[in-house]
Amino acid sequence: MKDFQWFLTPLVTSSIFVASPSLAATLASSVGELSLHNINQIPQDVATLTDTNTFATAEIGSTTALAQAQAEFIVGASTSASLNSDSTSFGEGAIYQGIADSISQAFGNFSVEANQFFTLDFTASLNLEASIDALQSESASAIGNLSLFLIDSTTQSIYESFSLFSFLDSQGDNDYLDYQASQDITFTLDSSGTSFGGTQEVINASVEGSLEHLFTSSTNLTLLAVTRNQASVSSVKTPESSNPLGLLSFFSLIGISFGVKSIKRQAVRVR
Repeated sequence: MKDFQWFLTPLVTSSIFVASPSLAATLASSVGELSLHNINQIPQDVATLTDTNTFATAEIGSTTALAQAQAEFIVGASTSASLNSDSTSFGEGAIYQGIADSISQAFGNFSVEANQFFTLDFTASLNLEASIDALQSESASAIGNLSLFLIDSTTQSIYESFSLFSFLDSQGDNDYLDYQASQDITFTLDSSGTSFGGTQEVINASVEGSLEHLFTSSTNLTLLAVTRNQASVSSVKTPESSNPLGLLSFFSLIGISFGVKSIKRQAVRVR
């Protein structure tokens, strides 16, 4: 293996549709960032993957959808990985719809000897906004998810996991910020910039944490980190489309199931 490896995968997608002069306006944005550092084991191989997609249509008005994603995994004296996905949609008029979806992933395969620790530190953030001018005629929503998993490469069982989930919807009362973490992950969460309700809703959440897992026998591991963000706007008159982006669902794209024991789960709600 080389002393230094750098895998970088950037991707940007945009859609713009203009049909006529504008009326009222909506904005939705969702940005997720996840950074893994101080990884104490050297990976045997690493890879990154990004995907973005946008959809925009307007009969009366205009709409713009922008999505970008980036992932990198650096192997060297200080092994680290960083991911970013950013989705924004803007619309105005009487009949329009815009959706932006972005996802980034980073993978690393490791071989850990018996009675050794696998450790890392991580920082993460989710920043979402859903803003409308008129509640009766406009809709804006934003989704943000980020996760990291430590997986047995042979059995696909999950040793450790951390996930942060968020959702805003200007037309509903189901806004939330939620997390789950396995027993060997410690972290602090700051969500003081979060505001639900009204015509402008915001989630600003940041996390600092660490993972430390002791392996009593030699084990082949896969470290997986994922960020996924979606932003949607529409006039209330616009029919809901059925997955116009064609992206796979968040967890089916990851290709693993949740089987983590000793889960800590807590919903953070602000009214």
